[in-house]
Amino acid sequence: MTQVAANSSVATSNRPRAKAIRGIRQWIDSGQLRGGELLPPEEELAKRLMVGRTTIRTVLRHLEDEGLIIPKGRGRMVALPITSTTSTIATTQRCIVVLSDTGLSNVGNPASSSTGFSWHITATAVAAIQEAGLHSLILETKNWTEGEVERLAAERPSGVLLIRHSANTDLGRQLAQAMRRASIPVVVYGETDFLDETLASCDSLTSDHETGQYLATRHLVERGCKRIIRLWPLTQNDPVGPRPEWLAGRDRGYERAVREAGLAVLPPIEYVKPPESENIRERFQFSSRLMAGYLAEHFLGPTPPDGIVCVTDGTVGAAAAACRTLGRTPGVDVHLTGYDGYFWNTIERQFDPYIPACTLDKDNPRLGRELVRLLIDRLRGAFPPEPQHVRVEPRLVTLDQAIAPVGTPAFAG
Repeated sequence: MTQVAANSSVATSNRPRAKAIRGIRQWIDSGQLRGGELLPPEEELAKRLMVGRTTIRTVLRHLEDEGLIIPKGRGRMVALPITSTTSTIATTQRCIVVLSDTGLSNVGNPASSSTGFSWHITATAVAAIQEAGLHSLILETKNWTEGEVERLAAERPSGVLLIRHSANTDLGRQLAQAMRRASIPVVVYGETDFLDETLASCDSLTSDHETGQYLATRHLVERGCKRIIRLWPLTQNDPVGPRPEWLAGRDRGYERAVREAGLAVLPPIEYVKPPESENIRERFQFSSRLMAGYLAEHFLGPTPPDGIVCVTDGTVGAAAAACRTLGRTPGVDVHLTGYDGYFWNTIERQFDPYIPACTLDKDNPRLGRELVRLLIDRLRGAFPPEPQHVRVEPRLVTLDQAIAPVGTPAFAG
């Protein structure tokens, strides 16, 4: 007997087993049992449905086969969400669509073991989806048509995760619009200031950049630094336009830390990013000379900086080399901080021996798990209709007194 035929007989039969199946389905359809909610114990179910324990076990196995419920610990949980009992559609509706600009090809690569790499967000989110008893559908951002996006929305997946810059792609915007029209929840990883109206109305999660930069700058203050500057990349062609929110948050954190210490808030040094190059050494040398040019007027003046906060760990090496070019010794005359928690795995560290005073670990695996938790909580009805915007505080990691982890690339000299 096919699954559809079996469901048809259940719908019309008056046998206790069939009535119990219909009863649990009705609880789920009416919202008495929500997606992600644990079912009552077998004994309670048997009592409420007026059947024996043996029958209720058969009923639960039947509903598991249909995909309406899934095992959870010693009990069972309602799958997310359930609006169909045919096998194909039930599988689609227990699926979370994941759109990310970082693939999973680096998973398990020891050369990129640091959790500071952004692909850990996607990898951990996929693992958390599986742990919740759901399926994940990972999409490429290319070669999708609007019609295909609409058909995907018509299959009614449980929800959508838009991770990092994928939200600003054509596919990301089309997905968000189609899913929102279908009342399917969308959660965005990243700031919402640069997103369109549809994306800004979605739940979002990001790292707390203001707190992170505050911790890094305060660490330099505690090291005795009195003149701390920011070394930021120019993020837009219009230098007078508004900053992206992540960088504006970094500015607020820096300013709060130096003001608390009674120090001067120095204007940021904004540099133009060097062009991409396949020759890593040449690109590093170009970057260090470029930064030396931007730093020269500050270091050659009467009150040179003694602290530099870099935008990310990957720029620390070039900034340190620039300091040496200008006659300042990193770690002695000037202290530098990184950001993002992947310094030991940066390619650039092979060209300069300096180890920064600290970095900020955003704990990307935690961000991936929190994205899934935010989506599941939305599916469970835990939030009001208004979008939820969650910030996760990063962790300060001191580096210059630490030993490089085993297996990280060594300084080549």
